[in-house]
Amino acid sequence: MTVDIQIDAVSKNVLARSVSLSATANGADRFRVDVLSQDASYRPSLDDEVTLTVDGTRWFGGIITNIRERGAGAILFTICTQLH
Repeated sequence: MTVDIQIDAVSKNVLARSVSLSATANGADRFRVDVLSQDASYRPSLDDEVTLTVDGTRWFGGIITNIRERGAGAILFTICTQLH
């Protein structure tokens, strides 16, 4: 299985166990993922586009609606997005 997570059309390395996708019948789908920036040079922005593709099929597309930054040295971002 090939999984690709892109933020603003650039593939990102993410922590595999952090990937969470929830779909609701009467609300916005939500996708949550932790992105690691080893040298703290990368910081995503609100409203950046996020896509999740599995084996070439798009499973999710949305925008960043919430960012939580944590960590010392290497920066870890938790990104919450919703379907647009």
